Amino acid sequence: MVYAVTEYAVTDGIAIDRPLQLTRTDELWRGSFEAMASPCEILMAIEDRELAQQLLQAAATEAWRIEQKYSRYRSDGIVAQINNAQGEPVSVNCWISLTSVLS
Repeated sequence: MVYAVTEYAVTDGIAIDRPLQLTRTDELWRGSFEAMASPCEILMAIEDRELAQQLLQAAATEAWRIEQKYSRYRSDGIVAQINNAQGEPVSVNCWISLTSVLS
């Protein structure tokens, strides 16, 4: 059974609208999405569809947050700040609470 859902995730204050796909096999939930120009997949050995959807959303949101923050193609990202700092220190916050992603 396939559940295709477009989710809206808010990452660093920016809404991201990307498709997620949740598929049930005999034993697993398979969640898939794209991030960093690549297909991504999460396999979950759980029964609960709602929990599988939440875990898929959490994984995708975190991948998209990392993609957005560390992309070398974005002029407003941390990589551009580091490259333009001319040897000066740059503050990089890379911690995230899993509970904030799941809520």
